Amino acid sequence: MSDRVRFAGEADDEELARRYARAACVVLPSRREGFGIPVLEARVAGAPVCVADVPALREVGGDAPAFDPGDPADCARALRAALERSPADLERSRDAARAWTWDAAAERCLTAWDAAVGATR
Repeated sequence: MSDRVRFAGEADDEELARRYARAACVVLPSRREGFGIPVLEARVAGAPVCVADVPALREVGGDAPAFDPGDPADCARALRAALERSPADLERSRDAARAWTWDAAAERCLTAWDAAVGATR
């Protein structure tokens, strides 16, 4: 695998954005994920993305191909699908990912809280 996959190690924010932008595909095989910031960062950079089929990654992954993280063949299928995405698809993904701002996240949290306690604003 080492002749086809590069494990690049740690990077600061600027270098990480450059790596995402140069990536052939970003694969996130996490079985548990709290949110999925790497998915959004990769999408904003315009990289094709495929994600493990877990709630947090599916939510922020948008229409990114998803796979069973315990099934290598399913991962390969999702990876092929991600690599086949058109430039227009990747631009739509980039635009959708940019909508995930801190302000938008706070608004969604407040809306959920209000719904949970029956409040109106």
